[in-house]
Amino acid sequence: MRAVQCVVSVLLIGLPLTAAAGCEVFWQPRILAQANSTNVVLAHNRRTVATLPTDWFRKLNIINEKINTASGVNAQFLLCNSAQPNALAWSHDGQHFVALTLGMYRLLGDDLHAYAAILGHENAHLVKQHGNKRQNRQALTALGQLLSRALVAKTFGSATTLGYEGIRIGTHAITASYSREEEHEADKYGMRYAHQAGFNPRGALSFHEKMKSAATFLSSHPSSTDRIRKLKAELKKRGW
Repeated sequence: MRAVQCVVSVLLIGLPLTAAAGCEVFWQPRILAQANSTNVVLAHNRRTVATLPTDWFRKLNIINEKINTASGVNAQFLLCNSAQPNALAWSHDGQHFVALTLGMYRLLGDDLHAYAAILGHENAHLVKQHGNKRQNRQALTALGQLLSRALVAKTFGSATTLGYEGIRIGTHAITASYSREEEHEADKYGMRYAHQAGFNPRGALSFHEKMKSAATFLSSHPSSTDRIRKLKAELKKRGW
């Protein structure tokens, strides 16, 4: 029997970090999980973006609720249309958000333990306020850019636009992502949250190994050999 499909509307949210991750539109899995159909068709501008099992949204909502309880963070869970595997966490007007991309579904499929580790990781960023620290780094970088621009203009005159753009692009690359220490801390606490929520924390290892095998290296969530080594060390330390 053919699966019944349900076309749903998109949720548009203009929030920070989303453009950099390739997110143009968002959907609320909490609403999609209520669809009375086997599949959900995600549509935007009257065009089909993807068709996903309704049961997947139900499972992800449960995982998000359990991770929220474990971490003590009430984060609203979203799905964005980016084809690249990625995850985001941010706060806006006192509300916390965690988002996964469609690319993450295509990478992980129904690996619920990996999703638990990822959502735990993103919640850890919120708990440890890594986003605020990143914004502080960006503010200091912006100040440095202004000072550098003023100094260059004073020294060389107006023929300095190209040099300034080089400074701007270089500093943006430095501040666009979490620090290595912040990522490792989020990995560690994310696995703890996943374990507390009743999932296998080795899902974090599964996720990063799949990222490496897919040759996917995102600036915001790099999956390096060193990172996987530290994940294994943490798992061994805790007997997981």
